[in-house]
Formats: sequence, C-alpha cells, structure tokens
Amino acid sequence: MDADQREFFIDSKKDIADAILTSAMKRGDMVVYKVIKDELAGTQTYGSLEKWGLKEEAVGLAKNDYYKEHTPQEIQDYVDKVEGQLLDGSQEVSTAYGMSQDDFVAIREGVKP
Repeated sequence: MDADQREFFIDSKKDIADAILTSAMKRGDMVVYKVIKDELAGTQTYGSLEKWGLKEEAVGLAKNDYYKEHTPQEIQDYVDKVEGQLLDGSQEVSTAYGMSQDDFVAIREGVKP
C-alpha cells in the first residue's frame, strides 16, 4: 500500500503500528482526481508522459501525530527544508526516465557493496 501504514494498522495491530514512524505515500487519489477534473474541463492530454511529484501532491510523507511526537524537531525541520527545496526547484530528484543505459548501469554498479 502506498498510504499511511500506521493508520492502516492502528486499530488491528497496534504493535506493528507503533513500529511505523512514517510512510512514503503515492497519492493515487490526487492523480485520479486531476485526470477526471482535466477530462471534464476538456484539458486532459493523452499519449504524453507527465511527471508528478511533491508539487502536484502525488507523493509525500505521512506526517501524522506519531511522526510528530517521535521524530526530533531537528529532523522534522530538515525534512520540511528539503521538501521546500524540492518545491522551489533548488533541489532536484534525478530519474531514470531518459537516462542512458550506461549511466543507469554506472549508478547501479556504484552502490554495490
């Protein structure tokens, strides 16, 4: 699942929920909403690649009360800073889309133990 895993387990398996500090979320609901909205407005494009990320609210971290309570403020501030840099474009996340096979292999080989 690409949702807040703590929320998923909190009622049924609290011990598991208490081991989950945060979750990386892929917000399929936001993507579906945008596609439907664009289709109804007549602005939906087909046949092209769209890259969606933090700015489009398609991905993010679950910053629930448990995260806020158990993550040192210094770390929360750092995470917020990096998110801000991603949003303002001063920090970029690289992607394998469009990357040459040689570059991809070099990265993969560069992280082997």
